[in-house]
Amino acid sequence: MDVAIRSSVEFPEGNETTPSWDLDTDIQVTRAWGTLETASGIAWTGCYNNSKICTTSQLADSNAESESLNLAVGPAISKWYTQYVAEMPFNTVRDLYGHLGAAIQVNAPGNPVLLIDHAENTLFGRCDNLSNRFGAGCVDQYGFAYVSYDVRDNPTVKEVAEHVFDSIRTLPSHWGSGAIGGHPLNRITDAAAIDNNRNIACAGVDTKEGESCDEYPLASTIQGGNGASSDDRSIRIVPINANNSQGGLTSAYYDYYRIHNLDDFYVQAILEDGSTAW
Repeated sequence: MDVAIRSSVEFPEGNETTPSWDLDTDIQVTRAWGTLETASGIAWTGCYNNSKICTTSQLADSNAESESLNLAVGPAISKWYTQYVAEMPFNTVRDLYGHLGAAIQVNAPGNPVLLIDHAENTLFGRCDNLSNRFGAGCVDQYGFAYVSYDVRDNPTVKEVAEHVFDSIRTLPSHWGSGAIGGHPLNRITDAAAIDNNRNIACAGVDTKEGESCDEYPLASTIQGGNGASSDDRSIRIVPINANNSQGGLTSAYYDYYRIHNLDDFYVQAILEDGSTAW
């Protein structure tokens, strides 16, 4: 018997209490012979034997944690599950490995055969219930994450976007660029360290009313301030409204994509004409 199991995970924005995700699984028998031509089976999720890690609350067309399947050759059988992190104290983070997936038991004559799709860590997730405007939730911590300052969507950020655009393209390390030769930034969450980075980068800069000193790399990163050498960082005087707009976009990005302390991320700047920094 040839069986294909395809699983994908969708992470919602989050909720007020418990991190959760949606698991979609397609099970398809593409070829079978002998006594397995009309085999049956049982499907379950990676949470089934790991209830202290996660739980499954809903299965398509079933109220049980595991359910019977007809494993005849034919179209894929689609199953949808809602799963939750279990026993997670407030203000904690949990990486989930080997649980975000499905498994089936084929009822073969003699001994059943186990096909465990989740055993090889085919899907990944990191869940938290830290203080966040979007509540508790999960993300793919290995996904390619970047914050975008797009003048077309937010004209107020124009001068900062132009500064970031020029900095990414011209600084030796191309901080924040996701292109070849670029380097990610690493978020920091300590308020005192962020203020210190800002003070170092903008030391001695005089601004007029309505102006602000904008630094790149961002003050909220390891690379801010002295984290980058003096020839590998940039400052520019910009309208204070532009700097505030960028701060709001960055803060919302950190929360929505659940960027934690020291996490890698990238930065994109898009100008009025659609030009991108990378």
